[in-house]
Amino acid sequence: MVIYLKRSLNALDLMAIVRELNTLSKTAYINNIYGISENIFLFKFGGVKCSLVYEFGRRINITGFDFEKPKIPSQFCSFLRSKLLRSKVLNVSQMGFDRIVNFQLDNGLSIIFEIMDNGNLLILDSNGVIIGVQKPIKTSIRRLFPGESYIPPRIRGFNPFKVDFEELYKTFKESKGSLVVSLTKIMNVSGEIAEELCFRCGLNKNLKVSELKREELEALLNTLLDMASSIESGSINPQIVSSSGRIVSVVPLDFGIYSNLEAEFFNDFNSAVDEYFHRLMNLEFEELKAKVRSEVEGRFKATISKQNELIGEMLNKAEKLRFFGKTLMENLDFFDGILRIFRDLASKVGWSNVLAEVEKYDLELSKYIYGFDVKNRILNIDFKGEILPLNVLESAASNASKFFDEAKNLEAKASRALKALKSLEENMELEVEKEFSKRIVKPIRIVGLVKRKWYENFHWFKSSDGFLVVGGRDASQNEALVRKWLRDDGIYVHADVHGGPSVIIISDSNPIPESTIYEAAQFASSFSNAWRAMLESTSAFWVYGRQVSKSPPSGEYLARGAFMIYGKKNYINNIPLRVSLGIMSLDNSYILVSGPPSAISKWCFKSLTLAPGEKSLDDIFNQLKRFLSDGLNESQKAFVKDLSINDFRRLLPRGGFRFIFQ
Repeated sequence: MVIYLKRSLNALDLMAIVRELNTLSKTAYINNIYGISENIFLFKFGGVKCSLVYEFGRRINITGFDFEKPKIPSQFCSFLRSKLLRSKVLNVSQMGFDRIVNFQLDNGLSIIFEIMDNGNLLILDSNGVIIGVQKPIKTSIRRLFPGESYIPPRIRGFNPFKVDFEELYKTFKESKGSLVVSLTKIMNVSGEIAEELCFRCGLNKNLKVSELKREELEALLNTLLDMASSIESGSINPQIVSSSGRIVSVVPLDFGIYSNLEAEFFNDFNSAVDEYFHRLMNLEFEELKAKVRSEVEGRFKATISKQNELIGEMLNKAEKLRFFGKTLMENLDFFDGILRIFRDLASKVGWSNVLAEVEKYDLELSKYIYGFDVKNRILNIDFKGEILPLNVLESAASNASKFFDEAKNLEAKASRALKALKSLEENMELEVEKEFSKRIVKPIRIVGLVKRKWYENFHWFKSSDGFLVVGGRDASQNEALVRKWLRDDGIYVHADVHGGPSVIIISDSNPIPESTIYEAAQFASSFSNAWRAMLESTSAFWVYGRQVSKSPPSGEYLARGAFMIYGKKNYINNIPLRVSLGIMSLDNSYILVSGPPSAISKWCFKSLTLAPGEKSLDDIFNQLKRFLSDGLNESQKAFVKDLSINDFRRLLPRGGFRFIFQ
């Protein structure tokens, strides 16, 4: 698979973001707004103290980073402040299945954040009329100007949540090209989602779309709806995906296409997106800096190249001159002999005729003579393949001294040229930094991010024997859990009822005791539909990981989150449905956990046990907190006091409850 770097959020990502942003509703108010650059705005909230970053065409999320702010706000930023400050957020929503987020405010205005294309930021009145827009646009379809009614962009293809299946199937059958490309065009999904849909449905992404079968398209559509349903219900596993340490994507769910890559897990999707785009910014900073450097170096290139060439020539010549001087000093008698004979013969026949006279005088000697410059009295002597230019009016030692002096002067010139070159290169670096600083917006971290272990977005507990036991929250998580984390020597557990989590025991190649298997079976049974049916007990079975397969018998189809079990099933009967809640110490803090009573009582300093009953979580919420707080110290009580009903909801089965007092 070709791995592409994600540079903007897709519609499913925004669905997860918006769900989490709704924690701002009815509590948060806009405290301040900063136009960090033309493409980045920062919204500071009071009530729920946090910051929201919006980057045009890329992302919107709660951020733990601050940004260097301009001293003077832009005209549009001043406009936003005049209209929006102190306004309370009533609701945050996503427009259809598009990359548009709508903040409805208590003053009747709405803020529209467009993520698609190059992005845009608009303010609408209560009638949907634009009163402010960052990027006015005029096309054949849209007019984004103050006074115009806001019209969302035309959706590409079909909205998968409102589509008529027959019309959708007909469009696919009449299309050309590959399945993965057609999915992006017809079902309005990103390439990443399209690839994941093909993977989850076991379809070749390069399949000719005209060959797509009806049941295959139904599976693709249902898989997309399942993914959206997981996000809407909060059953997510936020993570940054990397390949060899280099970021690739950020996703709210486990993606099968990334199963062989590294994953880093987070408490919530906003935190994952925030950290991902911070790293992406750093990566893009380096890319931009390389581009700026190339541009600036282009302007300096000719001068630097010429200077380097000149320095090289001077140093090479100096080296040769030193070699000449050294050669003369090591062979003074030889060269002085040649020079003396040459001068003597010239005094008899003249400088113009001396070369011919040398040949008559000494043929062997003439072999060393390479040439003679009559005007400048320079005799070129060929000595061991090197041509030495000697002044015949001076001694060999005097010639050597001049060679050394000339070499020294050239080296001094080269040294000065090197200093000039260094200064030029420093100026170039300053120019690079100057140009670079004009084009970037750099965030500054202001709070730390809480990273999660991979299993913390699933149901999980630590068995009384110390084994990690993990269960899926829905079909999507069941699928991901078994595909990615179940090893051949691990154990798979499932309640013997329809509708329940796939539960696995992580073995790490260690023998798994019966007590841990029993706890996993009680866990699987308690989080199954047996709890909602208010059964007192049920049965469960377990098998080894190597017995679990996603491959059905020929001609059969396995639904999402379902598996084939091959070989003997090991049954455990009459398992009482019980779930304990407990408070456990972890890294100088506390966490709320749930699981089988025997495991929770082993690891927690305070716990209580629940069974299926008629009271809802809303009915017993305050009672749960009172029971858990009883007998604790002040810091432990403060932890329990801060727990929300959602903290309990994530840890408990669906259905009613009753307390078990022992």
